[in-house]
Amino acid sequence: MGRAMPNLACGAVVVLLVLTGCPRDSRDVYREVETHSRIWDCIVAIRILRDARDDKVLPLPTSNAELVRWLSRHQPAVLKSLQEGNAVDSVSGGIVDAWGNPLIVLKTEDGKLRGIGSAGQNGTWEVGGNDDIVIMLPPRGSESRPTSSGATPSPP
Repeated sequence: MGRAMPNLACGAVVVLLVLTGCPRDSRDVYREVETHSRIWDCIVAIRILRDARDDKVLPLPTSNAELVRWLSRHQPAVLKSLQEGNAVDSVSGGIVDAWGNPLIVLKTEDGKLRGIGSAGQNGTWEVGGNDDIVIMLPPRGSESRPTSSGATPSPP
């Protein structure tokens, strides 16, 4: 889960949108793409181990702080990549989106990990609406890819 490909993809999207006259600030588009990348890295890291092991043996994180500890224990390369990409806040130690807001761990009613979200550019969590960015963890054994909702860069 290296940062080279997501960063390359982020750069390509920003260049494309700027060259085609995108009315939005390219920095905002980059932050959206970078936030998607950060959440995606976490979801994929969790899914790989979750699907390879039993949930009872490997409890999944249910908060931002637990997510950092979980990655440190089970997927240190992913955490290191996030740290190198300035995705870990130096004060709180939590994983943040590209605007500096903490990522939000979404849980089911019984407290299990459901997905990870960002409050988006406005910094206000709107339960996945408006500019929020959310990537859901597919059910165990599902062949489907994690699903994303919320703000996504769109062609002009």
